[in-house]
Amino acid sequence: MLDQLKMILYMLIIVFSYNNCNSQNNEENKTQKIFENLQKFDDEAIYQIRVETLYCYEIRVNDIVILRKFNDYMNRNVANVNLAILKSGLQNVEFKIFPQFINKNEQAETLDSNRNFKLKIEKTQWYNGSLKEPELINSYNLEEQFMKDKNLNELNSYQSQITFEAKVPYKLINWEEGLKFEQKDSIQLIKEILPIYEKLKIFEENQKGQEFTSMLKKGYFNLFQASYLMNEEAQLHLNSKIEFISKKPRTLAPIENFYIEFSGNGRLVSLKRSDGFNKGEGVLRRYYKKNGQETVSVDDILLYKPIGSDFFEIIWYNGLIKPANL
Repeated sequence: MLDQLKMILYMLIIVFSYNNCNSQNNEENKTQKIFENLQKFDDEAIYQIRVETLYCYEIRVNDIVILRKFNDYMNRNVANVNLAILKSGLQNVEFKIFPQFINKNEQAETLDSNRNFKLKIEKTQWYNGSLKEPELINSYNLEEQFMKDKNLNELNSYQSQITFEAKVPYKLINWEEGLKFEQKDSIQLIKEILPIYEKLKIFEENQKGQEFTSMLKKGYFNLFQASYLMNEEAQLHLNSKIEFISKKPRTLAPIENFYIEFSGNGRLVSLKRSDGFNKGEGVLRRYYKKNGQETVSVDDILLYKPIGSDFFEIIWYNGLIKPANL
């Protein structure tokens, strides 16, 4: 009887291991298949935003946050905006400007005419392994606005927008084919998307690299296609992430101090931190020391719910590594 029980247990272990392995292989195949759709083009334009200011700010391209600053450093910044461009044509850039941080704990109450906000929209592309000298497409200078309106000194925020023409050859997985949501839906939406974040956290903490990356396959596709990576290059990046997660257990920060943010004209939702220098950043956070410096790695995702589906999917992914301000 004991031998029979042992045999049954042994067979269950084999079946479980086979099913688990088979499930991983299926997810890997799905991810690899979506990467087969990555395309290379002759004209691979890259659009970027360059900012110089002491102010705090939030910049959106087509209603997707590309850059944020709520700290007393990062006074010069540049970011690729292709990931927010779905198709060629007129692109919209909205920016909100807030008073600067005087130090790590104190923010000024109003804007200051002695402080400027310079924004440039540039176009470049890869050539022989490096980016070409950028071409200026459009720009904005807050100093000019101060000259027109002296009352800006009394404001605790200011917002404006500019546009630019872009020509992109690629086709991204389109979040405009998702359902549209409003602020009044927030409580229900948090209930639906919080478990997705928690699942990703569990996968990363427990060395489930394949499962982690499989959940982000649409987000990875859009990131890699907007960056003009081919299948082989994309797979190398993906395998590097899988190997890093699978190498050893790691502890992520608790998912806390967050709010729900809407973007993509209501079709994209995400959870963002609400505290201090972390304001507006993603909630999947891993803290570690690098060269004696406290550092944080942030995985940031945006989710959409395809029309006709009952479930949210990750369609946008980006990463951030910065000094940690605990």
